[in-house]
Amino acid sequence: LLLEDGTAKIVDCLDRGESVVVPEMVDGVQVSTIGERAFGKCFNATRIELPGNLTTVESNAFENCFVLEEVSVVQGSAAEAALREMGLNVVCRPGPEQFYGYTVRSDGTAVILYYSGQDTELIIPAALNGYPVSGIGDKAFSDNKSLSRVVLPDTVTRIGYAAFDGCIALTEIVLSRRLERIDRYAFESCALRSIHLPASLTTIGEGAFAGYGTLAEITVEPGCEAFAVMDGALVRVADMTLLLYPAAREAREYTTPQGIVAIGEEAFRFNGKLERLTIGEGVRTVGSLAIDDMPNLKSISLPASLEKMDIGSCPALKEIGVAQGNPMFAVMNDALVNTRAMELLCVPAARINGEYTVPDGIRSIGDSSFASTGLRNVSLPAGLKQIGNRAFEECSGFSGQLVIPDSVTSIGSYAFQNCTLLSEIDLGTSLKTINGYAFSGCAALGAINLPESLTTIESY
Repeated sequence: LLLEDGTAKIVDCLDRGESVVVPEMVDGVQVSTIGERAFGKCFNATRIELPGNLTTVESNAFENCFVLEEVSVVQGSAAEAALREMGLNVVCRPGPEQFYGYTVRSDGTAVILYYSGQDTELIIPAALNGYPVSGIGDKAFSDNKSLSRVVLPDTVTRIGYAAFDGCIALTEIVLSRRLERIDRYAFESCALRSIHLPASLTTIGEGAFAGYGTLAEITVEPGCEAFAVMDGALVRVADMTLLLYPAAREAREYTTPQGIVAIGEEAFRFNGKLERLTIGEGVRTVGSLAIDDMPNLKSISLPASLEKMDIGSCPALKEIGVAQGNPMFAVMNDALVNTRAMELLCVPAARINGEYTVPDGIRSIGDSSFASTGLRNVSLPAGLKQIGNRAFEECSGFSGQLVIPDSVTSIGSYAFQNCTLLSEIDLGTSLKTINGYAFSGCAALGAINLPESLTTIESY
């Protein structure tokens, strides 16, 4: 029953079990009152738990509760004294407020800022000290290693930036049916196995569910206008962006659905199942880290429509294909090349057999393009201008002498980090900038002759 003050009154209880729990809120309305004879049909109840924000218990509320042994209330609640006067065995429990830090917004709702409890399974209260919980704040539960299951109340409309980031034991999250927004990286590095999104949802930030590769299924409640699941992938309907493909989905091959025009950040990251990925015609951009940390990916096919992309760590990659007519990308000597900038973007790691010759005409080696491969020796072309960040990082087999062409003017940060066998390097005659930690961890590297052209050496 809805009261004049906007709170709810319990007039009847349909639970006929031994343990009865009255919720903090019913259909989003805070419970403040237990009506007369409300538990009159709870003949079997031995324990009844009342909500923390209860203010009034009317007479004869527990009539006919013949086997009732205890009534549980939050310590210090307004109803505690009245229950004791009724001669009931009142057992007090700590209120949830002691475990939560929160702030009250101008609309009178609470946003949770932190949680200090030790629960592994947590049902977040719908209200704190009478304030309905409307949001989970930025990093509110981040790096909580204990939580395995969390249930959000239907009062929550927003989950903040990185709110559950690093909750590595979290396998299940039950979202609010009124949730409107999930901010960036909200559930990054969680162990979620499935996720069900409510129809009310309008916004999902980049990387919201990026994680450890455990997510096997995404579902969306019927009636959701902003998001859909297409061929197993989560899609933002407004701009037809594929936001996320479940990393643990049991499929070896995948082609992006027809109509997709963009792939979001980290969309396929940490997928350990896919061996062949085809980016369908019509896709124009692939976001940062979308294709990264995919240990079994062997082949990737790119459409003629593609204008922007990069490829991260895919140690089993053998083949990159580009459709005819693509004005931006081509394959040269097995490598993916941006032909407008003449930048080498990626060489399939499984195609590198010790030595590699960078094609003539390449002006730039892209970021991480050879990182963590089995490269032992590389031949760089005349005319090369730049070597990107982390371009040869962790090439632990790289040995002997490295000759930098005289045309190179810049070496990126961490470019040769941990090339532990690299013993000698010729920096050429035109080098101007060596960025931070470019040769850190190169334990075998001896004396280096610096060219007169050099003007900048960052931290090393």
